[in-house]
Amino acid sequence: MALDLMKASVMELAKANPSGISNSDAAKYLGLQSDYGGGSKDYLSYSIIGLLMKEGRLMRNQGRKHVPSGE
Repeated sequence: MALDLMKASVMELAKANPSGISNSDAAKYLGLQSDYGGGSKDYLSYSIIGLLMKEGRLMRNQGRKHVPSGE
């Protein structure tokens, strides 16, 4: 249930931004930023974006931003 809510939140953010969103946008605006002190950060939002791409709900545009794919 939590995963579905996070995916829905990322989709709503993408729909509200016609030029697309980046991983850092999703992490920042949805409060998913990592507090980890190392170099690997914000994998949760990246994983959600990856799942949505695999499902065909998001695609990456030429500007390297993620946009809804005709949902």
